[in-house]
Amino acid sequence: MWTREGRAGSLGAARFFGASWEARACGDLYFLTPKQMANYFVTADVDLAATIITTAGSPIADIDRSDPSRPKIRFNREDVIDELVQAYYRGDLRVDPLVFAMVHRFLRFKINQKK
Repeated sequence: MWTREGRAGSLGAARFFGASWEARACGDLYFLTPKQMANYFVTADVDLAATIITTAGSPIADIDRSDPSRPKIRFNREDVIDELVQAYYRGDLRVDPLVFAMVHRFLRFKINQKK
């Protein structure tokens, strides 16, 4: 379980924002086979995506804007992401609110940014 004592959120977000966005967002992920999609975790929930970035520092692989009303955020699949998603829906996670707000605002900016 991820707790506030671990302070993983601030370290994870620092790791996320440390590298350039272009290095993480390149690549054409729109035409992948189902077997290739098994390598990614995809969510349309911006709060869940912000929580993953805040707690684990996982970089975004891509943002799929093919449906403008519901963009999908893709992460490379890691074991820690699966555990975080389960803890997120159980309500067991604690995140730093300032870091979460910063990451959430950044995600919203990237989603609305023209490619």
